[in-house]
Amino acid sequence: MKTFAEIRTLSEAQATLDFDMGDPRKLASEWEQDDIFIKSWDRRKNKLVVQSRDKKGLIKWLTDIYGLDKRDAQKAVR
Repeated sequence: MKTFAEIRTLSEAQATLDFDMGDPRKLASEWEQDDIFIKSWDRRKNKLVVQSRDKKGLIKWLTDIYGLDKRDAQKAVR
């Protein structure tokens, strides 16, 4: 898992998502293989903020892995 200092350099693209499927840190190692990193997670509000070096890669991850349609993924990244 990346440290916060390392993640701060990845601020090319980020998305705020609703996440109610448990602890996302369990999935972090799989997501890092796709260059997706957890920036923050608020379990009370079920909000997850993820970052990536590549905006297109983040949109692709949101559609393929997270299950959003392309338009919603583009809105989440903005």
